[in-house]
Amino acid sequence: MFGPRTVARRVQNATYRIFGAEHATPGSVTPPVNPEREVEQSVAGVQQNPDSPSQLMIAAVERNRATGLSAGGTMIVFRTYDDAGTAQRSVEISVDEGTLIGGAALYGSTAVVATNHTDTDTDTYRAVDLTSGATRWSTSCAGRNFDAAPVVGYAGIWAVECDLDPFAGTSEIRGLDVMSGAVRWAVPGARTTLGGGSILQIPGSGTMFARYEYGAFDIATGAQVGPHSREFPQVDEGQGLLVTRGDGGVQTTDVHSGQRIFDLSAGDADRLQGLTILCAFDGRIWSWSDGGVGVSNARTGASDPLTPARDASRAPQPNIPLAVGRSWIVLGTVDSSGGTSATALLRDPRGSLTASSLPTTSP
Repeated sequence: MFGPRTVARRVQNATYRIFGAEHATPGSVTPPVNPEREVEQSVAGVQQNPDSPSQLMIAAVERNRATGLSAGGTMIVFRTYDDAGTAQRSVEISVDEGTLIGGAALYGSTAVVATNHTDTDTDTYRAVDLTSGATRWSTSCAGRNFDAAPVVGYAGIWAVECDLDPFAGTSEIRGLDVMSGAVRWAVPGARTTLGGGSILQIPGSGTMFARYEYGAFDIATGAQVGPHSREFPQVDEGQGLLVTRGDGGVQTTDVHSGQRIFDLSAGDADRLQGLTILCAFDGRIWSWSDGGVGVSNARTGASDPLTPARDASRAPQPNIPLAVGRSWIVLGTVDSSGGTSATALLRDPRGSLTASSLPTTSP
């Protein structure tokens, strides 16, 4: 789970580690157990407002155990923790039995949560004020798109997917105002999957999110930024560069000007067999091809000195950046087939991470 200043990961069944901008060491969180209740589901989300303190939120569907002939009620319980792991708030709202929870996130002191009801197959998106415990608003639409991780932009816009015609398989992405629920924009199109809840922030150009079939959109307006991408687009925040994989090729676009800076043709990309873009960071592109991990200049495509030394044994390459935020980098290992796995978190509360901050990539 990624936020601009907060990263959290599950380390055991119900235990999370939270890495935030306010503390130098990670906190550990394990939600309390209430013997009078049964936890049917739980999901976690992190603070998405860069102006708010680092926080972890765990949202759980809980049901009071039946007593005698009285059935217990069902509720969603929101619990928040600071990045030291200290409990802060606990708020609950009543929901109908049969409610499934998909994803949740924080924006300031407002929790957003996506649910689906098993009987009606209706998605409901709602926002809850964790200060007062009141539901700010809720809106519903047909379909089962609720299980995408909430994409909440720094401008307070929540991107959700709603079915237009479930039989035709069409839907649209809507930008909902977190505070009011008002639809700020809508982008109709074929059904697709929101990009894993990832927020791609480029200073001065608005907040962007990824939509797998189409690429990157400005979450404040719904306008497309850069060319279409058949893979998840990558953003170099500090350099203001968008890296997309279009119809076989690779493109780098300056988001501030919209100018195409670098364009690798489909033919050249095909000659790099199995080319996959792993990350864009500090003016560089990390990628995988039949030659192993490569690092290239994002503006010219030239090989960068950070490219790991080739190994005839094709040993896994460690410490490769896989995801980058404002003050953190998720490092991972890339194996001989191009598969990746996250292994470490590099963080700097000041947000001054550069390529020189990366540990050596030598095995």
